[in-house]
Amino acid sequence: MRKIGMYILACLLVFGVITPAQAETASTWDVKGTGTNPYTLTFTGEGVVNLESETELVFADGLTGQAIDMTKTPTVTFTAETAPIVKIISEDQTKTVLIEFGREVKEEPTLEEPVTAEPPAEEPIKEDPPAEEPVKEEPVKEEPVKEEPKPETEQPVATTGTINGIIWYDENEDGIRQEKETRINDVPVYLLNKEYDVVEEVYTKDGLYTFTDIKPGTYYVEVYGMDIGYYYTSPKHQGTDPTIDSDLDDEDLARVKLKAGDIVQIDAGLYGQDEEEMDFANLLLVTNFLDANEDKIPGYSEQTIPATYTVTDAITGKDVYTEKIGKDDALMIEMTPGTYTIKTEVAAGYTVEAMHHVSLDDLMDSLDLGLTKANVKALAVGMAGEEEEEFPEYDEFLKLFKRKATTDSVTLTEDTMGYFLVAEIAKAKPIVEPKPKPTQTSVKTVAAPETSVADQKATNTTSNERLPQAGEDEPFPYAATGAGLAVVGLWLLLRRAG
Repeated sequence: MRKIGMYILACLLVFGVITPAQAETASTWDVKGTGTNPYTLTFTGEGVVNLESETELVFADGLTGQAIDMTKTPTVTFTAETAPIVKIISEDQTKTVLIEFGREVKEEPTLEEPVTAEPPAEEPIKEDPPAEEPVKEEPVKEEPVKEEPKPETEQPVATTGTINGIIWYDENEDGIRQEKETRINDVPVYLLNKEYDVVEEVYTKDGLYTFTDIKPGTYYVEVYGMDIGYYYTSPKHQGTDPTIDSDLDDEDLARVKLKAGDIVQIDAGLYGQDEEEMDFANLLLVTNFLDANEDKIPGYSEQTIPATYTVTDAITGKDVYTEKIGKDDALMIEMTPGTYTIKTEVAAGYTVEAMHHVSLDDLMDSLDLGLTKANVKALAVGMAGEEEEEFPEYDEFLKLFKRKATTDSVTLTEDTMGYFLVAEIAKAKPIVEPKPKPTQTSVKTVAAPETSVADQKATNTTSNERLPQAGEDEPFPYAATGAGLAVVGLWLLLRRAG
């Protein structure tokens, strides 16, 4: 479950950053290659260079191997299946350095204009001296010289591993990456440990991501593209080539058992949903409001409080789902067809007075909007800054809700989108117990101190945070953008649930 505010914010925050290219400064430079996968190029000097290699290089830090400014990036790290030969060429092509990892650096000569050489002057012909009798010399036996063996260079022992991969838009949704399919930028990729806690987070650049220096162990790779419009993961392990298939399961995860020195590739194909595909069914969205003015209507500025919601099958009486929700949050769950009741539990000092119902089908019909990205974004922008008195549609929006008893049920069928339920919360009024009348005895009777039933009431939900007070100016989650939640929040939530 995610906060509603996150989904609304995801619809509003659309930014692009373009970084101007920097011209290369002509200057002397040099480079040194080290490492055994990952490999490292260390630059000295100033300038901009491009890298070329017949072996595919996978770079860290989002680099592509082109237009590398050695002032900003003095160290470039990459991996390759075999020890590569890398050609480093200055952007003005005045200098080229060839590095074959494991061997010395070679600098290729710069092509120069040919120079016409003057023919050598003829030397005077010298007459041969008279032949002399050769002197016979005794052969000298030389003892063979034993060369000491040169010690081999010890390679460092790897203690960590690497996980990398490619995230792409799977246009035909077949789970196999084709050359024409686009790599996706700015997709968050999470590295989780075996307890599913986030260890590291990176964002793709040119569709590439890398986690380096990872200790051996069991990990999960999670890819989350929903915030930028990619709601679905391609089918897992399609085709016969594991280097171009998608590796995530139905929960958008891939399990990796990493050993020291391993380089594991986890790829993911993602795809979105067409704007006209809005086939939702059997959704329950539940939140609450603190009725500070006691008018039994969810006010524009009235706040929510933490609560525990339990969904019960009204036919069998069996609890099918329970979740504790924090302040300014909501429960969202997709159910199978059936009849259900929703029980709301809150902290001591508060009571649940009623439950306000609205059918999502009625909500969408009354708004009479074409649910496209453009319409939803326009509505969100228009209503995000509205004040209550400047928002006449809010009263019409509230009329869609029907105030019912907390025990009333909702029925979901194959043809219904679902229901939006809002629990009405009030502060419990203390009930003062009557003082006992003194009896006709010689013993003095002391009246019991006044206590309230609310002080003695136990609840199933506890919270360490300060309880909200009536009248505090905190936004009610769906009222924060008025009817915008009904269209924007629900639209995003429903599309994500799909």
